[in-house]
Amino acid sequence: MALENTRNFWYRRYKMLDPTAYTYVSGSNKTWVVPAGHTWYALNMWFTLVNGVGPYFHRLPSVENVIELPAGTVISTAAQSGFMYYCDVASGTEPTRDPQEDYYRRLGLLSSVPIQSLRATLPVGSAANTTANASFSGTFNGIIRGVANIDVAWTITLGAAMNLHEEISDAHQQRLTSALLFPFVSTTVTGIQIQTGSTSGNGTDTSLAGAGQILYQALPAGW
Repeated sequence: MALENTRNFWYRRYKMLDPTAYTYVSGSNKTWVVPAGHTWYALNMWFTLVNGVGPYFHRLPSVENVIELPAGTVISTAAQSGFMYYCDVASGTEPTRDPQEDYYRRLGLLSSVPIQSLRATLPVGSAANTTANASFSGTFNGIIRGVANIDVAWTITLGAAMNLHEEISDAHQQRLTSALLFPFVSTTVTGIQIQTGSTSGNGTDTSLAGAGQILYQALPAGW
């Protein structure tokens, strides 16, 4: 039994590094139920109800920081549109050998994959609630390794909107950085978006100069 539990643990860890094992769902007045025999691992949740109670939020999306949702858990949204990004370990590619070895093989591969950057900027004096985007080039499976949010209100993903860090509000500037392991497919997550922030955070003052930047890796074939 102990060996079985250990193998299952590493099997889950291996699958959580697979961008194709993730699903993004969103909308208002929606309901999703974790199927029997499955467990979902949520990297990001925004304005969701968990078994009818909420709204619930989960930011800082990294495989080291997932929310485990057992079979039968009901995730829903109300009139306010919400979203969730989760891994179902029944999806994605299977390990070819011992899952612990394959998990560390994947981590080892990352050390030889170039780091790339994507950055969006906003000039000082921009009107409140102004946004700016930066988009990926090409189609690939990737992993976001870090985010730096400097004097803007937030840095989120584009295409499938998701939080990349903690926030104060939609208008207050902040300087937050985090290391992440955030698997994604570039046809779902197409880039990043930032929004202006001010020192008052009152939603009307003009903004500081600010930027949002992510570090990411495009995964090699055979990942």
